[in-house]
Amino acid sequence: MQKEDFNNCLNLIRNNNLNGLKGIYNEYYETMEFTALKKVKNREAAKTIADNLLKDLINNAKDIKAVDNPDLWIYENINKLAEDYLENSKADNKDFNDELAACFLSLNEIEQEIVLLFYFYHISHLEIAQRLKMPIETVKTYLKNINALQ
Repeated sequence: MQKEDFNNCLNLIRNNNLNGLKGIYNEYYETMEFTALKKVKNREAAKTIADNLLKDLINNAKDIKAVDNPDLWIYENINKLAEDYLENSKADNKDFNDELAACFLSLNEIEQEIVLLFYFYHISHLEIAQRLKMPIETVKTYLKNINALQ
């Protein structure tokens, strides 16, 4: 899309005429989605990011100055939204990891050992029982009780 056409679309959006949004959508949506997909590696997230840029256009059109290079403007703004998404995802993962660590630390020492051996090292019930010098049924009971905490 030429810069005049893009800026005309922005002007239409500024005047609450959604034909401007339609023009930008038709020209750029697929490119926006694939640009986001390249960065976030998740199709639904990429669609959401592309949708968010369109929403931002509607909500902030009055604040957007004339755009000299529409392709570059779209590219930079999609990448910014994708980076924000990834940053928020890292925070969500950190919260999950913090919860997981807190849950693990709430277990007693024997339960922690059994969880590590069984879930992280993939050691069998029998081998855990032998290592910890306890009956295999006790190991199974611990794991059953730990699973019940979920």
